[in-house]
Formats: sequence, C-alpha cells, structure tokens
Amino acid sequence: MDSSLKDKQRYFETLIRMGHEPLALRKWEYCFFDRDAARLRSFCGLLISESFNYGSVKRDCGTSDVPGWVVSVSEVTQHTPETLSQRIGELNELVSQNRIELFCEYGQKKPPTRSKKAGNWEPLWDAKLNNEQVKAQEAVALVAPETITFFGRTAGNKAGFSGWIPFLNFTVKGSGLVLTELRPGPVKDGLRVSLRAGDYYAQVRGFTRGIERRCARLRVVRYGCLPEKRGQVLGQVSTDMATFGFYDPKAFAGLLRAGSEEFFVWGESVLDPNAPTCGVLVHDMQKGAILPYVQSGFGDGTFPVFELLNDGQRVGFEVEFISDASVEARQPQTVLD
Repeated sequence: MDSSLKDKQRYFETLIRMGHEPLALRKWEYCFFDRDAARLRSFCGLLISESFNYGSVKRDCGTSDVPGWVVSVSEVTQHTPETLSQRIGELNELVSQNRIELFCEYGQKKPPTRSKKAGNWEPLWDAKLNNEQVKAQEAVALVAPETITFFGRTAGNKAGFSGWIPFLNFTVKGSGLVLTELRPGPVKDGLRVSLRAGDYYAQVRGFTRGIERRCARLRVVRYGCLPEKRGQVLGQVSTDMATFGFYDPKAFAGLLRAGSEEFFVWGESVLDPNAPTCGVLVHDMQKGAILPYVQSGFGDGTFPVFELLNDGQRVGFEVEFISDASVEARQPQTVLD
C-alpha cells in the first residue's frame, strides 16, 4: 500500500484514538524516487550507512508522470507510535535536503534480523540498474522499424486506413495468449485466446487523419500462415485507459504465481506514461516473458476480438479498435490534406 508519510501518520493517529497499538505493522519499506539514477544511488548509500536494509531498484515514475528510478529500503525496527513519529520527521528532513521524492509501504511480515553490510549494496544496485536498462533497450529493439516510422510521422494525411504494418515477432510457448487492458497495469483474468505453440508475428493497421495517427486494428498470426478470413467473434476486450496488450501466461508463470497484485505492480512500474502508440514491456527476455501493447483506436471502450482462419483452422486473432462505422461517427471538423 503506497501513500504519503503524512497520510501514514494520520492512519496511526486514528489507530491510537481507537485504542490500538499498531505494533503488528512491523516491516516498513521506504521507496525513494528521482529522475537521475546516479543521484538516487548516492542517496541510497546514505540510507544504507544509517542501517537501512537495501531492497530493490526499478524503472518507475514514482507518484508522478515523469519517468525515473525508484529504490526501496527497509528498516530493521518495530515501531511504536512515538518512534514512528520520530522516524517520519527524520525522513522528511532527509528527503527535503536531498530533493528526493518519498513514499512508503508497510506490511505484516517479520522484519529482517540484521541489516546487510554497507558495502554489499553497491554491486547489487549496479547489477539491478544495468538489468533494467538492458530491458528497456531490448523492448525498443523488438518493435519493427516500420511501426516506429508510421506512428512517428507528423505530416498531415488524408483520412483512411493503412495496410498491415509489421509490429513484432515472438513465440507462444503455452496454449494461447491472454488479452488484457493496461494503464496502470495488466490483469490476470483477461480474455484468453487458445493458440497452438509456435512462432507468431503481430501486425497493426493504422488510421490517419491529418496529423492524427491511431491504431485501428491489431492482429496476431502464426508464422508461415496467411489468414484467409475472419471467423467467429471470440469475445470482447474493454479498457478504461485506452491501452491494450497481450501475453503468454506460460512465459509469465513465475510472476503470475506471485499473485495478481505482483503482476499488476510489475506492469504499472515498467509502463512509461509518455510511451508512444505501441511498445513492449519486458519482464524476462530469456523466458519470452514480454507484453506487447497498443493504444486502442480513439480511446477507451469495448472492442470485438475475431479469430483468424486458414483452411478452416485458427491461426490467430484480430482486435478491431476502429471500424468504418466508428470513423463515420467521429467526423472531424477539419481534414488536413
């Protein structure tokens, strides 16, 4: 649970007024955000020297929409209301001096018995930071240049649909894919589409109108198969935040076993709020744990998912975000040629 320290202090004051001693909340983790990884690394060293226990570093946006880095540390302490109040004051002063953003978490797990040695956190930090940067580079490399070029153009165009544009290639290791909404994070219980294991490719179809560029459709097709026609409607997908993705649950088995909350938090932490129309979230490249995503047409809504057939056999699926009818319903005031 994330919130400001001031909110946490009010929470404890409420417990005290109710006659409770909040000693059951024993493990305190503090998360610190900064846009600059080097400055945050230096701040982490300061915390470790004061007997905090090093946690993790990840690419995140903290509580803002600005991409940066978050490091978490935990205390080897059980707080009374008095000692917690004192710690809140100390941390507020510390973050104010260093211009670092702070938010904190608490849980009922028993705290570690001792803090790690001060010298051990630096190689851990460097390894984790390097891993996050590699993931970001891998994600960019997965997206086909044709897609990047199409959605990156700013020149005006007449209204119309593009042809199918290469998005990325990937492998399905399990028995299908799960389609999920995103922003702020993915869910485990999305629409499941059964597919044979094997190599697949994803394509997008764009819609242009003036300088406006949208993702009109997304399709996933088994490699070597040309979809001859659409089949039945497999279901519908909905998104409240206009972003939609898909993933192979077998590739994400380890993270999914940790629970839906962990899966959601992972996706939320790695999705750049300033991301372009489409991209890929990378959890573990070696295991094929990636989550490609697109922004859905004109925005949020509910969209049909069709099966794609070749010789009567399912070879993929297609999601329709923008139909001819939806274009006619959204006639622009002006069209740039």
